[in-house]
Amino acid sequence: MVYRTQLFGPKDIDNVKKVQAGYKVQPLSAFLKQPAPPAAPKIEFVPATTRGIQENFYEYLGAALEFVPETPETRDLRARLASIGIGPGRTFRLKDLSAEHRTALLQGMKKANDTVDAFLSSGMKTLNGWKVGALFGDADFYRGNWLMRAAGAKGGIYGNDAAEAMYPMTRALPDGQELDGSQHNYTLTFPAGELPPVDAFWSVTMYDAGRSSSSKTRSTGISSTRPCFPG
Repeated sequence: MVYRTQLFGPKDIDNVKKVQAGYKVQPLSAFLKQPAPPAAPKIEFVPATTRGIQENFYEYLGAALEFVPETPETRDLRARLASIGIGPGRTFRLKDLSAEHRTALLQGMKKANDTVDAFLSSGMKTLNGWKVGALFGDADFYRGNWLMRAAGAKGGIYGNDAAEAMYPMTRALPDGQELDGSQHNYTLTFPAGELPPVDAFWSVTMYDAGRSSSSKTRSTGISSTRPCFPG
């Protein structure tokens, strides 16, 4: 679970601490003062490691689909996956396929990954060197657009929809040179009086492109806030 408590400014820190001290997480049955339901059966999840997913993607996909309800938008797609043994109640083993079929599936995975990367590179608007676009939302937002959904997951999973936030992103300098924190230091500069115009807060986060997770860095996170409401 991720919780956010808005800080309106340095003088508001005591109020934030008071709000945070009041948070309480408990089972729904405890909140309703009802007997707890029987414990759910133990689930033997497939160990989720980056290397494991990369090397056994289709096995992980099949395991994940066990816990994803089918919807009208996914019915045809899931039927196609089921036709090659991927889905609930099925056991998929890439190594058990013929060399021809195994090669075809791996090529399909690479082609799909390249398509997602191409969308992230060119499927959004470019504004002052930053890629800007709405990639996050609910089922009604995506309407079966799996490419956009995959791009959102790869570009920055767990993002808010466009009504809540916007996420400018870049992997390169204005001259097209790819960013590489292992070889260079970078400075992000805002002209005086031209900080991002926001109604809540803004932040800058550096990601490890290879792992799609926050990069380990000695730098301190940067953020700025201003009140949402007048006064």
